[in-house]
Amino acid sequence: MKNYNPSYGMEVTLGTEMKSWVWCMKCLEWVDAAEKVSFLNIEEDIQGMDNMTFICDKCGQESKSKVIAKETQPRSR
Repeated sequence: MKNYNPSYGMEVTLGTEMKSWVWCMKCLEWVDAAEKVSFLNIEEDIQGMDNMTFICDKCGQESKSKVIAKETQPRSR
């Protein structure tokens, strides 16, 4: 069952969980912010978007990325 969620600006399937994704500059892919990175810091930019500083568990690179909320992994940049 789909429902329009104005806070995300898109349709979401009820009963599914949104995940937070961040972009790893070394792996060149979106990674799950809750399971695949070590959190260092989060801050809000002037437009209200969350920027997260983290260390990727896969490559060990420290990166800073906007946080994207989506059910599935976003497409590569």
